This record gives sequence, C-alpha cells and structure tokens, in this order.
Amino acid sequence: MEVILREDIDNLGKRGDVVDVAGGYARNYLLRRRLAMPATQGNLKTFELQKEALALREQKNKGDAEVVAVELEKWEGVISRKAGESGALFGSVTSANIAALFTAKGIVIDRRKLQLREPLKALGHYRIPIRLHREVTVEFPLRVVGETQRENEGLRERPVESPVEAPVNTQAELPPETAAEDPPRPEIAAQKPPRKKKERKAEGDSADD
Repeated sequence: MEVILREDIDNLGKRGDVVDVAGGYARNYLLRRRLAMPATQGNLKTFELQKEALALREQKNKGDAEVVAVELEKWEGVISRKAGESGALFGSVTSANIAALFTAKGIVIDRRKLQLREPLKALGHYRIPIRLHREVTVEFPLRVVGETQRENEGLRERPVESPVEAPVNTQAELPPETAAEDPPRPEIAAQKPPRKKKERKAEGDSADD
C-alpha cells in the first residue's frame, strides 16, 4: 500500500516521501497515528500545495530543537539504583526513567527521542544520544550510581572544564635578531711581541749611564 509520510520515520523515509508498505502496517500504525496518509491523487495534490507551509514548519521545528539542545548542554543526569558488588543493577534504567529527570526540571523531552537501544544494566558513566530533530542530536551525559548516593539523583549543572594551560618555558628566549648571532666572545687584551735580546741589552746599558 502506498502512503505519503507526514512525519520523518526512521528506516522508512522523510516527511513528504511516498513509500510502499504492508497494508496492515499502514492501517494499524501509520494511518492510525496520523504519521501518513493514503497516496491518492487528491492527497498528492493537497500535499503538494502544503509543501511551503511544511517547509516553514520544518524550519521552526529545527530552530526549537536547537534551543532545547543548547539548554541540555548545561546539564548532566544522575540516577541511583541498587546494585551488586560487580556493579550489575538489580533492575535497569530505561528511556522513561531518563525522561523523568527532564520532566522534574520542567524540560519536556519525548522519551522516544532518546536513542537508547536497550536499558542500562550496570553502574557507570554513559552518553545518551537525544535526537531532537533529524538534523539536531545532542549527547546527554548520565551517571548511574549506587543506591547510597540517592541524594545526588536528578539533573545537575555540568562542571565547567578548566582550560588547558600551556607549559611554562623556564628558559629565557633571545630576541629574534640576537638569537641568530653567535654569542659574544670575551675580549682578549693585545700583547706586545717579545723583544729581541739586543734591544733588551741596549736598554740595560742605557740604564747604567
């Protein structure tokens, strides 16, 4: 059955695409959830006329997603769970649990936007991709900690990373014009050449006079 997608659907197509899917999938899922419409001549013509309005809506949706992405960059999440000595959880952390962190802070994030392939089942640090828009994805840092740290659970501001300082050079550098020159040599005092014996003797004779 051919349908026109009204929304982007992973592994199927983008909004406006005409795709051929199984009749049951179309009727029980796509059409029922208003994610698509039958690809009739009338619907195709109507959809063509709505393209401009859809493009404007798409632009607004992307802008809204970028605003939310900037907000999410400020936070990291902490969820506490009971765990064994090996770090394995007695239970799991799901996308619904993570979405609840945002709800408690007044940030609305549809849990379906969290790209969590399977529930988290161990203590540790994770980065959860959140697809706010097909062109806007942000990685959200999440720490799953032991039950003894329950008081830390929730959204917390990300720590500000200190800038990396350049190593200090303990050796003084010469100016560019001086560095290329040879180092100065100590001056050597001029020495008189040794006098001949006759000259010394003559001087001695004249001293006796």
